[in-house]
Amino acid sequence: MNWSVIIPTSYRLVIPLVKPEPLEIRTVFDISCFLYMLQSMIRPPRIEFAGAQYHITSRGNRCDDIYVDRADRGQFQAIVAESCERYHWTIHAYYLMDNHYHLLVETPDANLSMGMRQLNGLYTQRFNHRHKRAGHLFQGRFKAIILQREPYLLELARHIVLNPVSARMVRRAKDWPWSSYRATAGQANCPTWLSPKWLLSAFGRRKSNIMKRYRTYVSEGKDWPSPWGALWTTLFAGLPDHSVRSGKRHDLTLSLLVNL
Repeated sequence: MNWSVIIPTSYRLVIPLVKPEPLEIRTVFDISCFLYMLQSMIRPPRIEFAGAQYHITSRGNRCDDIYVDRADRGQFQAIVAESCERYHWTIHAYYLMDNHYHLLVETPDANLSMGMRQLNGLYTQRFNHRHKRAGHLFQGRFKAIILQREPYLLELARHIVLNPVSARMVRRAKDWPWSSYRATAGQANCPTWLSPKWLLSAFGRRKSNIMKRYRTYVSEGKDWPSPWGALWTTLFAGLPDHSVRSGKRHDLTLSLLVNL
C-alpha cells in the first residue's frame, strides 16, 4: 500500500495522518525515527515519478578516478547523450570531476533507475575494456536527491558549475572545460543532450542580456555557502532561497512516498 508523510519543518507541529494500522506515526519525533529507519535500510527506496528532477552524484570505487583522460570524459558524455535520447531525459547542468560526477536531471517519464543502469553500467563496460580492467568502477549505488524546481534548481545549477572553483582546481568556472558552464554562458557550443533553456529563462528574454546575467549570477555565487547546508534528509531537498547567506534553516516541505 502507498501512503505519504508531509512535514512543514518550519512549524514543528504534530500532524494527523491517514495511515495503515497498526503503524503509529503522529509526532515529529515519530517521523524522525521513521526517516532514520529508512536511511538505515540496506537499499532505501528510489522515488520516481514523471517530471521528477534530481541531483545525481556517483563516485569512483574507493574514490578512485573514473576518468583517466579526455577520451574517457568524451566517452562518458556520449553515453549521457545515448541515455537522454533513449529515456527522454533533460540535463540542466553537469560537472565531471576526476573521481565523481554531478548531473541535474529531469525525467519526463518515471525511469531514473533504468537510465542510470545504462549510464553507469555501459560506461563501466567501456572504461574497463579500454583500460583492460575488471570489476566495479563506481562505489555502490548512485545518489539521487529529488529537487523542487523553484527556486532551488537554479541555485543548485550554479553550485554544480562552481564545484571546481570551490575545490581550488581553477579560479573561474569558465576555466573548467568539463561542466555545463561554458555552453550555458554562450562560450562554447552546446551539446545536443544539454538543455540550458530553462535556466537561462530566469535571466530575461533578450539573448544578448541573458548570457551576461547568467555569468554574473554564477560569479556572485563563489562566496556563498553550499546549498546543502539546510538539507534535512538525503531523499528530498527544498533548498534555501537567496537568504542562504544567513546560514539559517529555511522553510521546506518534504513529501515522502514509501511502498510498504
